[in-house]
Order: sequence, then C-alpha cells, then structure tokens
Amino acid sequence: DLYRLKQRGAYVDLVDIGQLQRKEVLARLNGVDVVFFGGGNTFYLSWCLGEKDLFEPISELLETKAYVGIRAGSMIATKTIRTASQAVKSPHLYDEMYEEFGPSGRSSTKTFGFTDFAFRPHYGSAHFRNVNDTNLQEFADRTDTIIMAADDAGAVRVVDGQAEFVGEGETKIFGPR
Repeated sequence: DLYRLKQRGAYVDLVDIGQLQRKEVLARLNGVDVVFFGGGNTFYLSWCLGEKDLFEPISELLETKAYVGIRAGSMIATKTIRTASQAVKSPHLYDEMYEEFGPSGRSSTKTFGFTDFAFRPHYGSAHFRNVNDTNLQEFADRTDTIIMAADDAGAVRVVDGQAEFVGEGETKIFGPR
C-alpha cells in the first residue's frame, strides 16, 4: 500500500508509533497532509495509541488533515473494533472485555470513534472465512451496531459525517434486526 502511494507521487514518512516517543510521533504527524494507518493486529494498534496517549492529539490533528486507514487502520477509526479478525473468530463474545486478542499485556479495545458504525474489511475473502454474513449479522443484532463491510476492492469514505461505499468491490451493510 505504501508503494502504491509512492507510485502516485506521495511523500511517505513511516512513523512507528510503537517505537517512537509520543512527542516525536506528534511532531512528525504534524508535518503531513494525510495520516495513514495500516493493517496488523487492531488490538495492538489500539494499545499503542493509548499507551502513548495519542487518541486525542491525533483527533485534533485531523481537524486540518485527512485520515486514511486500511484493515486495522480502518477499523480503529470507527465505533468499535469488535469486528476485527481475532475477535470475530469467537462470535460468542460480545462484551467489551475482549482485550485479550492482542499480544499479552499489550491489547486494548479503544477506538477513535469517528463514526457511529463499525467497519469490516476483507468481506467475503477466502482468507478470512469468519468474516461472513452469519457472524457479522449476529454481531449487529446482539450489539445493536451497524456494520459496513467491504471486500478488498472497496472502501468506505466518510466526509462531514456522511458515509458511502467507494470502489468496485462487494459491500454490505449489516444492521440490527
């Protein structure tokens, strides 16, 4: 994904929030136009952001910058990360005490909460068999949460609080019944 950004002429500055000090992370992010979070373990990403107390300052930076997230980076921007792969493999768990899905002692469920829905990437992917209609609908029903799901060729764009699917892939909205 970073290679594709570079191919389009973007200057890319890798900022490892897990390794850098809070002050350095914020200084480097302050100088960019787009804050881009990639994939990985969503619960570990949440822990790193919380450990460095970055949720609020990054939210403030985004008043003048765009946010782009893929995989874990897209889920952490929304209402909940309960639809992350590690958690969706255990569909019987619905409480907010599911912080054990990241590395031991380095796992959190906090999100930016930029949206009032959850997002689930890799919808319909053979590599993510638990990301299916049954599990996503069951989660939506039990938690009263709307889930916007997109395969790897689709995305959700949110501008001024209005969400829409973009791209060419398969998408679906799961709402509580």
